[in-house]
Amino acid sequence: MCGEVNLSFRWPLFGHLSGFLKANRCVLKDARVRIFLTARLPRVPATDGRQNAHATRVTRCVSRAFRLHFYLPRSRIAASGPLLYRSRMPFPTNFATQLEAYVQEWTQKSSQYRAYHADEPFPHFVLTERADSWRACLDWLSELQGSSCFRGQRESSWHLNTVLDRETLVTYEKPNSSGQHHLDRDIEEQEMFIRFQQQAHHYEPMTPSADDFASWLAMMQHYGVPTRLLDWTASPYVALYFSFAEEPSGSTVALWALDLAWLRARAESLLDVYGLTWEAKDALARVQHTNRLLRLRECPIIVHIDPSMTSERMAAQQGLLLCKTYNEVTFSQILVSMITHPELPDRPVVRKLEIEKGLRTEVLQRLQDMNINNASLFPGLDGFAKSLKMRLQIKALRESARLSGMEFERP
Repeated sequence: MCGEVNLSFRWPLFGHLSGFLKANRCVLKDARVRIFLTARLPRVPATDGRQNAHATRVTRCVSRAFRLHFYLPRSRIAASGPLLYRSRMPFPTNFATQLEAYVQEWTQKSSQYRAYHADEPFPHFVLTERADSWRACLDWLSELQGSSCFRGQRESSWHLNTVLDRETLVTYEKPNSSGQHHLDRDIEEQEMFIRFQQQAHHYEPMTPSADDFASWLAMMQHYGVPTRLLDWTASPYVALYFSFAEEPSGSTVALWALDLAWLRARAESLLDVYGLTWEAKDALARVQHTNRLLRLRECPIIVHIDPSMTSERMAAQQGLLLCKTYNEVTFSQILVSMITHPELPDRPVVRKLEIEKGLRTEVLQRLQDMNINNASLFPGLDGFAKSLKMRLQIKALRESARLSGMEFERP
């Protein structure tokens, strides 16, 4: 039996939406006014009372999926009737217990030992799972709770560290010893900030005001200057694209999910000690608040910043910026500190999905069908040109898979 769902929107739809429907095996009949999605479902007798509950669960799942990818609030979506949905796979019930036991063991070690093994504990605070199919990826996304932000990395072994953390890392080897340390990240960032602020107007006519620190950092990040910022996105599909955009050198790539609601709540509770939490009533107050946070030195936290000036590329990628307020430790280390203080959360707030490298062709093709490619994520001729190259690469990869007897079924 075919169930039908009616989704109404108040504005013309973009290619992302059409692709999303196709990738999820839905039929698009009218894209400008009203959308009718059809999916095959088992017949559920209306007399046993399960049909209404089934429709309610499906409506909630559809609303969540569209809100994640398109930033549409639930109030903008009106859905009725059953639609194919994905099963939820809860996280391990003993995760909190195992994390607490590890923290107790780790804190018993000497402070010198903990300092030397800087990022070593981070994987223990991450719920890591694996996916060997496109469906497994969708199932993983469906189980996420709360509002999450996402980041894709082409190496699953990489931690969550900023470019500034990576570029200032100094390693050395001697005949009898080896080690590593960072250059002074505050000094290096300040020098680059001053030089960029002095010279940017030669290349870019529109620059932020001199005291808008957040917008300057965002602009530096946009042009590839190492900063304390880490790029995330509200769309798991955009993050998935960045996981596979370049050929992975390892066996798996990583799709990260961070509970943004938890991060904001924990940051506010830690900032409250310094009297820095208040309700910003207008845009100017929010900018001033953000700039004040970025100049903190006493409170090592990660905050979501909302600069007053953003790029077209950031809007296209549904991007958001997370910033560490303390430069002398890595992003991962601060995240561990926030998870452990003042108390451990009762659920995993940082999750990682390790995806098999062999899925690259299928994932890129399905994302291409959703209009997620270089042309849509990097507006401009350069992005369009790269999208043509990627189309050719996908075509060649698919032909190789076909000849090898490994071709996947397109939606």
